[in-house]
Amino acid sequence: MPGCSPRSWPIVLVLAVCWPQTPTHAGILSPTDFSSLGTLNLTAGTYTIDTSGVPVLLDSLSNVVATGVTFNQGVPVGTPFFGFNPEVAVFTFDAIDIAAGVTITASGDRPLALLSQSNFTINSTTTNPTKIDGSGQVGGNAIGNLSPPGSTGLGGPGGPGGGKGGDGGTSKGENGAGPGGGFGGFGGLGTRGNGAGFGGFGGGGFGGTVIDSSYGDLKEVLQAGSGGGGTGTDLFATKGAGGGGAGGAIELGAVGTLTIDGEINVNGGNPGGGGTTLAGGGSGGGVRIHAQTVTGTGDVFARGGGPNGGPGAGGGGRILVLNSDGSQPTNLTLDASTTTPFVGPTPGIIEFGLLPLPTQNLAAQLTTGSPETLSQTFNTTLDSNSAPFNLFDLTFDFQFLTTTGQLDVFLDSVLLATLMAPATLTGSFSTQTIQVDGSLFPGNSHVLDFILDGPTGSIVQIDNVMFPGLANGTFQAGILGPWTSSGLGSTQLVVAGSNPPPSNVVPEPSSLMLALTGGISLLGLRRRRHRAGDDSTAI
Repeated sequence: MPGCSPRSWPIVLVLAVCWPQTPTHAGILSPTDFSSLGTLNLTAGTYTIDTSGVPVLLDSLSNVVATGVTFNQGVPVGTPFFGFNPEVAVFTFDAIDIAAGVTITASGDRPLALLSQSNFTINSTTTNPTKIDGSGQVGGNAIGNLSPPGSTGLGGPGGPGGGKGGDGGTSKGENGAGPGGGFGGFGGLGTRGNGAGFGGFGGGGFGGTVIDSSYGDLKEVLQAGSGGGGTGTDLFATKGAGGGGAGGAIELGAVGTLTIDGEINVNGGNPGGGGTTLAGGGSGGGVRIHAQTVTGTGDVFARGGGPNGGPGAGGGGRILVLNSDGSQPTNLTLDASTTTPFVGPTPGIIEFGLLPLPTQNLAAQLTTGSPETLSQTFNTTLDSNSAPFNLFDLTFDFQFLTTTGQLDVFLDSVLLATLMAPATLTGSFSTQTIQVDGSLFPGNSHVLDFILDGPTGSIVQIDNVMFPGLANGTFQAGILGPWTSSGLGSTQLVVAGSNPPPSNVVPEPSSLMLALTGGISLLGLRRRRHRAGDDSTAI
């Protein structure tokens, strides 16, 4: 490609692929972009919201309280990952006040958005708790003589916009619905279905992690989770068990202050079982919260659904909180964990950012005072499989803006790669992929470091860092956190590809190399697709 000079080495994981960066950020739903339905004041009682068809909010007597509108987030249906249920059911009001003792159960084909053009208050007390429930439902137990009465073998419905759990089958269970849906298990004694992923990876039915089952980014698209896989039959059943439904997607937004003293729940559904069958759990869903001020003492749950006594749980979901300064609300509990004691499924992603989100594509720019370090500590499980190789892809985009500098990439103090500045600047980003053997990185807490060294004034930009458990890898939250920086230079967020002031660094010969230490498995050449076009390059 013009301006890009990849080289081959005896042991190479990835070579550079150059492409212009194009912002894909779709943004949150602004309350002022929709017509108001008036003021919403809900008194204690039970309510339901159905996001299918014409979205409606109903009271306990099925009287219509409000009728919402539908909004397509600009993603064509069927687009990989982001095209799963892209339409949102939107209810917008002048102000929203939900009294203590209110329960709202949300379901349907579309994600749900409740928006206020002023303040939004969810009241709750210990004796009169308030809950907005968009969780996935439990999968049906297998049909057979060892199953309890009323067993259906059906997959559990998802929450609003969430994937349905896979139905139980005979020779094979149905896969769960959604981009991270769990694989349906084949029939036989001890048949299992896989857990689903969304923010975190799903758990394998027989243990381990379902790699590549994570997807989505709430900063771009409001999305829900995926359903767990069903099972085939065993010796005692005529129909296998159903997978747990996915947690749904809920967006709460206000122009002024959003106070959450109640519970927001988009947990994944538990799977069905019966006999020796055990289906997969639904993944946690997505919750997007935004207002100038976000406060309260409530709870926000997006946990993966876990089986009773088995490993195939759903991965955690995603939670995004945006406010005027990008800070974490002090007393609000946020939980996107998994619900199983078994190793395999991984926690979801919790992120914070500025309101409004930046519209330009941002990158982290490191400048040496030699050296300068960009780090993130994150929690996930990388060594859950019993196989000797448990491979995960670490991918990121980088661009040197000077002809000097050396970028080292470390995971838990183990050197993964060293990238040297080129002799001639390309003017575009390149993608680096490193295949990491997770079995060499035990434990749940890990640290990823990018360290730029070289003459003072050396500059590199980093963007789109993707690895299990990492948050804000695109830097589109408008803040650096949860990344931290240290060193004698500087780290700042800039528009990706922007040129820095001239520097006085001395050019050095260029090279591109990968350093292997600690027995890390760096395997294979990968096919990458240019983001700005349809060309594919085998590398």
